[in-house]
Amino acid sequence: MRILVTGASGFIGSYVMKCCPEPYYPIPLGRTQERKGVTADLLSLNDKDLLELFEKHQIGGIIHLAAEGNMSVCERSTEAYSLNVGVTKRLVLAAKRRNLPIIFSSTDQVFCGEEGLLYESTPPSPCHKYGQQKLEAEHIVLHYAKGLVLRLPLVLGLHKTGKGSLETMLSQGRQHGSLNMFVDEFRRPTHSIDVAKALWEALGWPPGIYHISGPKLMSRMEMAEEITSALKEHTIQLIPTFQREQSFGYKRPSRLDLVSHKSEVQELGIPSVLQNIHKIA
Repeated sequence: MRILVTGASGFIGSYVMKCCPEPYYPIPLGRTQERKGVTADLLSLNDKDLLELFEKHQIGGIIHLAAEGNMSVCERSTEAYSLNVGVTKRLVLAAKRRNLPIIFSSTDQVFCGEEGLLYESTPPSPCHKYGQQKLEAEHIVLHYAKGLVLRLPLVLGLHKTGKGSLETMLSQGRQHGSLNMFVDEFRRPTHSIDVAKALWEALGWPPGIYHISGPKLMSRMEMAEEITSALKEHTIQLIPTFQREQSFGYKRPSRLDLVSHKSEVQELGIPSVLQNIHKIA
């Protein structure tokens, strides 16, 4: 089955392309030229364009990763809304006309970060525009009978062209000799390889919402300590800092304890980020 992967040239997208299992065959769609893929700007594709694309490439399903994930950009950019919500709406409409399954990658940022476990049944409560946009897109996907939403936590992993947040962190640490890391912001980090595997597995799951997250709730400081130790980055000094003392221009969740009660997710047995930390896409 040929699966269209939007955002294939991005960080998670590159892992999705690399981890594709049989019997699937990925068709990457991105703004940059991809071998055996589709080069296009999703913002410029209309309904007719998408249907023609599906027909030409014999698409049998969609993994929709393309998004504007920078929260500061989402606060001020109308194009961010067009990509996060408008493009998703057009993809779902086109998928419905072709009766295709669509997997939508969402985020733990649809929650405001209060205390407690965040299950699929927990009511979302976004506190910034990025979370609001992703939640609106979720509703669009879930109103389609073949729509699935995978909410992701902080996704980490190494990338040969430096597309992930981990490369940024390490680069800053090597340049300055130190890193300020939050001790009061908590997530359940997951390696990009495990996220990619989950996205492919989801093509065989029933429609609905699924939470994909790591086995351990950790502060940003704890993540940095474990990862720099595993990568033998002993020259980087980690300096504790507090999220509550910073100003972002929007409310930033402090605790996102994303968990799942779905058997499909539990059967994945998602391990610690450290298990795959040395692998590079």
